Amino acid sequence: MLLSPEDARLFFTLLPALQVFGNQRLNIVKNLKDTEQYKKISTADRLTLRDAVYAKPEIITAFVSENPFAFSKDELEIVAGWKNYIAGDFFIERILKKYAIFIRDEKAYGVLALTEPLDYVLGGRPLPGG
Repeated sequence: MLLSPEDARLFFTLLPALQVFGNQRLNIVKNLKDTEQYKKISTADRLTLRDAVYAKPEIITAFVSENPFAFSKDELEIVAGWKNYIAGDFFIERILKKYAIFIRDEKAYGVLALTEPLDYVLGGRPLPGG
């Protein structure tokens, strides 16, 4: 139910680069110039950047087109796919070995955790009705 360590590392390489790029366009977090500085900003600032970038998919398009971090074609395709993200509140129907089932608007999604199992993130508490 976790991403592979390689895929998790890739995610944590691509996402900060996109958010730093987005910040250069939107100037949300002052003095954020690179991914090393990104590691030091607060979770609240990271969430603000995430929301701002996803609210403007043209930033993702520009990032992929300009490729300011010299990512490979495959890496840029991953970032380009983030324009299709789905945000909102979800109901966790159950946690299986390979993924958790999230439900929203009568659609089900198989979701992998990044680095910690979802049952650990939930504090080991059972899901309602579980």
